[in-house]
Amino acid sequence: MKKYFTISYIIMALLFLAALVYPLSKILYLGLHTDSGFGLTNFRDLFQDHTTFQGISNSFMLAACVGLVVTILGFVLAYTRNFVKTYKWFHNFLEVFANFPMFLPTIVYGFALIYVFGRQGLLTQLLGGKTLITVFGPQGIFLGWVIYTLPVAFMLINNSMKYINPKLFVVSKLMGDNGLRQFVTCLLRPLLITLVLSFVQCFFLSFTDFGLPVALAGNYPLLATSLYTRMLGAIPDFAHGAAIAILMLLPTIVTTVVMVILQKYNVKNTVKSSVEWYGNNIARIFFVIISTLLLVGVVGIFIPIFIVPFVVSYPYDMTFTSLHIRTIFSDVTIFGSIGHSLLLSILTALIGTNLALVGAYLSARSSISSQVSMVFAFISNVTNAIPGMVLGVALMIAISGTSLQNTMFILIVANCVHLFATPFSMADMALHKLSANLETTSELMGDNFIQTVFRVVLPNIRQTVFEMMSYLFVNSMVTISALIFLVGVDTATITTKMKELQQFNRFDQVFALALLLFIINLLIKYLMHMFGNFKLKRIVTY
Repeated sequence: MKKYFTISYIIMALLFLAALVYPLSKILYLGLHTDSGFGLTNFRDLFQDHTTFQGISNSFMLAACVGLVVTILGFVLAYTRNFVKTYKWFHNFLEVFANFPMFLPTIVYGFALIYVFGRQGLLTQLLGGKTLITVFGPQGIFLGWVIYTLPVAFMLINNSMKYINPKLFVVSKLMGDNGLRQFVTCLLRPLLITLVLSFVQCFFLSFTDFGLPVALAGNYPLLATSLYTRMLGAIPDFAHGAAIAILMLLPTIVTTVVMVILQKYNVKNTVKSSVEWYGNNIARIFFVIISTLLLVGVVGIFIPIFIVPFVVSYPYDMTFTSLHIRTIFSDVTIFGSIGHSLLLSILTALIGTNLALVGAYLSARSSISSQVSMVFAFISNVTNAIPGMVLGVALMIAISGTSLQNTMFILIVANCVHLFATPFSMADMALHKLSANLETTSELMGDNFIQTVFRVVLPNIRQTVFEMMSYLFVNSMVTISALIFLVGVDTATITTKMKELQQFNRFDQVFALALLLFIINLLIKYLMHMFGNFKLKRIVTY
């Protein structure tokens, strides 16, 4: 059994060296290299350029505001889900619709905001032509990022809040604490680590996002648009583009360190709490109304996706038509991008799930070294924090001029590396719950290592495996930040095709593609959930 662990560890190490360390070293070399040798000249030029410096400042400020606001909103939703006693269907409603934005790429958020808050938008027309926000610029980007990161904040806080024991409130009340002290002592303190992680994660997702800035930034400078312009503009500037990519990596280092430190102080519970309500009916109604309005607002932003593809020309000719849908399936290039996305997502789900399972198995149950767990935990944190744009640029530079350029293989590599962290964490937690003596018992029963894995381990974590595949498929379908630098004519995906259609103002086809993408992701999510919860007739547990 030890030889299997050793061989797997070596293979995994080589894979991440080739797909992560080597590309990042290339981008570091390019960013520090100048005509006179190595130095910080490229960085000095960036800070002297007013537009780029303003882009850095704007990205930091906006992302920080988003992280703070979304953490508060995610807390409100999670609190309503776990501590406000109401109907079960309402709790399910919260969980389903809080995750709604995850089924669509961020570039669609921008177009949806235009069709809701723009001069001819749905809400603008309802208000008699009065616009509530300026879509193009910081206001639109801020709102889009809030919608984008809300599911992440909700999931983090909701998962932690499930393990808070409501009896703590009873003890606190018996000790004579008032309502505010109960709230702080019994709820905020146990969640402090999670709340900080939520802020860090949402800040980072916003700071490194490319989809919304490309749709709504306009003349408002941001770091993501500066990187794209330097790398894929009319006159590419790879040296300064690499320097921008390195600047985007700085929050990665801080994020990784903070997450590693905070995880040491994180309290893990194994017993989920039951839902109870401590408070008066006024507060209960308040939380229910606020949560409902928040989720209705989030879902309402995407209403144009279900209208625009089926009218002749929104908002001028609202006659029903199926032309835009038929155009998608008749246009060879668009139809090809759908096929590329499906192939990429299926292969990413299969290969990425296997990589995450191998890494998690080595981390959770390896007998070759106690340091293996630390190595894979570090890789997980790094891949979770590296911006997709930076990874895409790094891989583009690393494979430039080789046969891997513009191939499906490099897209799969990019997705598997970029999305590795979450499936790895899911598998790692599931494997830690299995009996520590499972392999030993299996060996005594006459099974070899391969038989143990397929007959015992995988059936017992089957639900987690399908959740991993679902996560990888859905996120592979909606990602754009890394792929925008790696796709070619023969490998264009749905998201990159959306950006191309945007340049020709063909938003009707963009929304038609978004609707198709939403249906596919929803169907796959349902199928994976059904397969994961399908009861097997016999599961060996030892």
